[in-house]
Amino acid sequence: MNFLKELRRGVFNGYIDDDIIASDAFKPRLIVNDAEKGEKVLTSINDELMKCDAFWFSVAFVTNGGVTTLLNTLKELESKGIKGTIIASQYQKFSQPSALRKLLQFKNIELYIVPEDRYHMHAKAYNFKREEE
Repeated sequence: MNFLKELRRGVFNGYIDDDIIASDAFKPRLIVNDAEKGEKVLTSINDELMKCDAFWFSVAFVTNGGVTTLLNTLKELESKGIKGTIIASQYQKFSQPSALRKLLQFKNIELYIVPEDRYHMHAKAYNFKREEE
């Protein structure tokens, strides 16, 4: 089956009809911290970053704690020339300027700030490109 058909089936399975059979690789996933299963959002993000060819994040805010937990991975991606885009809002003015400055030091990351007075965005989306996926 071709890529677009697989993608379409994954989207339909994830958002419309879970009876549609689709490859796990094409299904959207909700990632949550689950201590019982030993799953962490940060671990999932780091795993995907280490396998990706490019990434796009859309987040409500950027903090020192969040950037620090990804710092080593981001440095490794920069050394590999893997490009990323991060879109952050100024949701409740929670983004920390020092965290934004840390991200601006990476030559492989484009950083965009959504002004709070125009959009009240509280998104959390992490997209990764790997080969044709």
